[in-house]
Amino acid sequence: MNAALRKALNRERTNVGRSAYTDRVKSILLDCSSPLVADELAADLKNFETSHLHDELLWTDVQLHACKILNANEKVIFLTPDQLRNGGALVTHAQNDGHRIVVVPDSIANRLGNLQDTQGQPIRDSSGYRAEFNNSFEFNIVPLNQLSETEQKVFAAKDMIFNWLRKSQIQNIKEIRISETMRVDYEGNEVLGLWEPLDQRITIKRSQLGNIVDFAGTLLHEVTHAFTNADDETMEFEHGLTELLGQVASCAFKKESKKGFWDLFR
Repeated sequence: MNAALRKALNRERTNVGRSAYTDRVKSILLDCSSPLVADELAADLKNFETSHLHDELLWTDVQLHACKILNANEKVIFLTPDQLRNGGALVTHAQNDGHRIVVVPDSIANRLGNLQDTQGQPIRDSSGYRAEFNNSFEFNIVPLNQLSETEQKVFAAKDMIFNWLRKSQIQNIKEIRISETMRVDYEGNEVLGLWEPLDQRITIKRSQLGNIVDFAGTLLHEVTHAFTNADDETMEFEHGLTELLGQVASCAFKKESKKGFWDLFR
């Protein structure tokens, strides 16, 4: 008997509302470390989109506690409904790695990245799993002599593309290689290209060798990272990409000059 329950009972009533013993129920659940209980709570969490949750799962601290127990006892990854629907390759990789997907509301997912489970380990959300995957990732590099004839022709276009650019824009690039597999981005999809500044190399997904448009676009994107040293969606990167687009367009105009087109710009 605690003060809240004693106060609720200190009236002429035949029953009391749940608010009278909410704290007691919550303390029982938070004191529990059994995976069986965590499984029941996690299963109930799946119903939050339909608003058919039991009252106990409306308590944020109980939801977080269930996630901590599950993370400590199973290979799980916590995703929001949107992350599950749009996770793409990330979700597939997680399932192939033997992780069970546990769907949680955004309000819970936003807090998991800063928490540890009951054994002191970080809780695995989409960001945590992506970091784990990328840190353990190994490229499946394709030797150039194993590319098809068409792929080799497309890859050879890099030399012509580099001739369009200034030496200062490509001087940091020591190697360009092709990989069957790539790391995943923030949306869980395999990236098409990657600039690795420490190794001074560009890695491009093999599928981009299907045509010159895809390959050239990916290559110029990564070259922009190389000479701007900037991330996607930054002003520095946008300025660098605009600069490259202008240079490529200029080369196209000069080619057309043989047909008298360039005279229009004199």
